[in-house]
Amino acid sequence: EDEELKKLIEKVEKAQKKVDEKRNELGIPSIEEEKAEYTSLLNTRVNEFASSIDDARWGPNQFTKGKKKEFSSKNGIVSILKSTRTVRKINTKKLLDINPLFIQKLAEEGRLGVTLAEAEKDMSKNEIDEVADKTVTATYELYIKRQGPK
Repeated sequence: EDEELKKLIEKVEKAQKKVDEKRNELGIPSIEEEKAEYTSLLNTRVNEFASSIDDARWGPNQFTKGKKKEFSSKNGIVSILKSTRTVRKINTKKLLDINPLFIQKLAEEGRLGVTLAEAEKDMSKNEIDEVADKTVTATYELYIKRQGPK
């Protein structure tokens, strides 16, 4: 029975080889190649779609337009965009990129500790760190409460 099975497997492998050779002759890509091509195309489309949504929300070069004030603290970095007076991004060690729309919502609700007014005051490095630290921590905790951990 084992011998029969081995022979069958060999026949299948030979047949598969012939099929592959014929596909190559005719210029038909293998299933793996086809899959890779479609996956790549899909990823490209998804990225284009995501960036078009981001452009619609934020305008094209929000990251580079306008002056940015950045505060780092032991828990992360707070970036404030002067031109739109929005907190653009908070990076924490735990959560690398909290959704900017979530941060924007918190800012609108007045839940963010770092405001542009505070940033423009003549604060000492320690004060800035303290405020930035509280903001990063509070934002992270709120994010976890609302979204659940990633």
